Amino acid sequence: MFFLDFWIELLIQSSPNGGPVMAYNENSGNIMTSDGISTEDWEVVQDYASKIANAACADDERTSDFVTEKLLRYLECLEAKYGKLPAILATRADYTSDLSQRLQLLQEAYALARQSNDKENLTLTASSLAQLFVDEVGDATSAEKWLASLADALGDKWDDLEHQEFQTLSGQVERLKQKRKPGSSV
Repeated sequence: MFFLDFWIELLIQSSPNGGPVMAYNENSGNIMTSDGISTEDWEVVQDYASKIANAACADDERTSDFVTEKLLRYLECLEAKYGKLPAILATRADYTSDLSQRLQLLQEAYALARQSNDKENLTLTASSLAQLFVDEVGDATSAEKWLASLADALGDKWDDLEHQEFQTLSGQVERLKQKRKPGSSV
């Protein structure tokens, strides 16, 4: 029923030319994501993510899968409403099991964030890509590339949490490089 209400609202708000509809007043301050998704819409994403995490912690795979499917459908609705945005693509990547699809979604999210100079999404997607290349691909060279992109995105505005994340990823990349060296003791 929620999705029916969402689509009705979307149709009511749609523009005459059929383009993406921005459902917020730019002067209202009601924007949750750095790429322009409203707080109200993004809180739904956060609610689904919380439910998925709770189900995973409870080892309830059936509920986790069910809610993940609902989240992915909701992200499709957001994309219909706002167009392709980095936050939507990167979130979809977080809940997609296919590795190549996740890489593609994150790289597309990064490219879109770069086009719009969206530092927050540049930071988040570069970090996610570096982590993915360390943990799942085992490609130190690509991980280093994304780590450098993360440093560029952070520029001179690093906080303690971001610095710690960067240090952790750097250490993981170094360990991965050591594993690849012939005769290493790791």
